Amino acid sequence: MAKRERLVSGLIACAILITNVQLNYRTWPIVWPDEALFSSPAATLAEQGVFATPVLAGLIPQMEQATLWNCPLYMVLLSAVYTVTGESLRAARTLNLAIACVTIFVFMGLLGKLRLSRKVIGLCLAALVFDMTFLRSANVARMDALALLFFLSTIYVLVRARNADRGYPGRVCFLAGLLTGLAAASHPIAIMLIPVLLILLPVRLKNYTLVFAGVVLALSPWLVYIAFHFEAFQVQFLSQLTRKFELLLALSEDTLQARESSETGGIARVFAAQYGGTRVMMILALAVYGGVLVVTALAFFEQWRRPGALSTDGRMYLIALVVFVLVLVASEAWYPLFVGPCFIVAAAIAFERGQPAWSRLLRRQALLSLVGAGLLFFMVFTIRERWSYGMPAVLERRVSDLADATRGCKSVYLRVRPDPYFVLRKKYPQVQPLEFIPGKLTYPGMAEQLGHRLDEIDCFLLDDHDDWEPLITSYLESRRDQFATTRLDDSPGPSRIYETRARLLRRRAQ
Repeated sequence: MAKRERLVSGLIACAILITNVQLNYRTWPIVWPDEALFSSPAATLAEQGVFATPVLAGLIPQMEQATLWNCPLYMVLLSAVYTVTGESLRAARTLNLAIACVTIFVFMGLLGKLRLSRKVIGLCLAALVFDMTFLRSANVARMDALALLFFLSTIYVLVRARNADRGYPGRVCFLAGLLTGLAAASHPIAIMLIPVLLILLPVRLKNYTLVFAGVVLALSPWLVYIAFHFEAFQVQFLSQLTRKFELLLALSEDTLQARESSETGGIARVFAAQYGGTRVMMILALAVYGGVLVVTALAFFEQWRRPGALSTDGRMYLIALVVFVLVLVASEAWYPLFVGPCFIVAAAIAFERGQPAWSRLLRRQALLSLVGAGLLFFMVFTIRERWSYGMPAVLERRVSDLADATRGCKSVYLRVRPDPYFVLRKKYPQVQPLEFIPGKLTYPGMAEQLGHRLDEIDCFLLDDHDDWEPLITSYLESRRDQFATTRLDDSPGPSRIYETRARLLRRRAQ
């Protein structure tokens, strides 16, 4: 594909992505609590020059002094945007949309280096811009889109070097390490790049030394920041990783015993729910990705049986399989984003170069099913939520009503969806919003410290998921007589894309 054709194709794909995102701006996703958690430190850095998270102040130790609960790169980039625009949901989501557009060009470059035809590249771009997980990452103030950009960029530079038949010069290994480090500075999911590097790079000490040097360079600003705030890092970041690992073990045990977790419904359900949400769409998503998995596995084993070193095609099949397994086991709602591009690449290679002849039809159906399913999921979701149920207007009214309910509160603890954080910041700047603790983080002495902090909060705006936060539930139950409770239930019609039940607990005057 010529340079001009790549530019035109990329711009068309970006235009489709932007259109798709705008059609579902308020509904995919709804305003999510994570967006406040990432926006708050970015706004504080832009406005005050301090990397702190006011929405978690007092809830997690030292959060008002240093933010180390998650990887910082996305928040730092967002703060640069906020220095120009000020804090807003639109500005934050636009940053992700811009990142997703850059990702499209990197993805297209990877497809070109794999020597795929124009027709197949076109199908791949269509599959990507209608992938519901990719659309969501382009429309939410979280770090997933940035991590995907560096994830695909790392694969791109390694595939380009491998297919150039000039080996791996030191600069390629260093650049791969630098991109890996940037991915790690964006999202802990970058750990998936370790098997990717092992698959694509020859096992030589020099290669991995240069990769390591690139990683360290990319992470050096964060490492220095951690060194100055190591105690906060232990509590905010390492404690959260420990908790997530415990949840993973518990979930894996439940899955092996064929039970559904009360919190997630099991790893298959978590994965399938990211493509539109209804039972029929979840079943279809599992069927499509199950079919692509089978095709990818068969293609990999066919490559593996051939004499000699595994080809680039075979390595891309293996990457798709490894990423799928890691994402499935991790059972995190945002992670299926990384499966889509990997499976699209694997299906594209099978489509283009599938052998033997008897399996060619099956192999071609893998890519076509990804395109068709993506388009179907998008159309069904958009028609249902935007035009049939009128959810954009319903959600806009709902988030405004939730914010209005807190009028008169000095501080309010939020655990609702859609989250009224951005409306509160704009409409009621005198109200201090606080967000529920991310990742079910726990730390030593949490019950005592949290109790003192909760005594200072005027209002609690909560959904009915009291089992998510047992300490707060226990606190409120033991002080029920200190609060006046107002129900804020809503009736959005048939749609189930947001929680309809909420209540405001307002502390009574003493």
